[in-house]
Amino acid sequence: MKLYFSVVAIVLMSATASMTKEPMPTASELAEALAKQTKKPVSPAGVRPMKCEGFAEEPTEFECRWAQKVGEKWLRYSTYFAVEQNGWAVIDWPPSKLK
Repeated sequence: MKLYFSVVAIVLMSATASMTKEPMPTASELAEALAKQTKKPVSPAGVRPMKCEGFAEEPTEFECRWAQKVGEKWLRYSTYFAVEQNGWAVIDWPPSKLK
């Protein structure tokens, strides 16, 4: 019985380790993509990537959420990005403001 539980535990750990994690831009990559889109400077210190979710039919496109400092407040946003040869790029603008 102990052997059975050991095998099950190993299989579960192996399956979890092999699950792919969605890509997420770094703060620098996110700031660069936002700056290209808005044509305004965006500091990596002023953005915080939160989560990106991909699509099976478009493996290079993602819906991403991030927080961005505006004045003294951190506001949350969501929009669509693509991973291109030059890095992350915004493909839907303007972003949705999240609560």
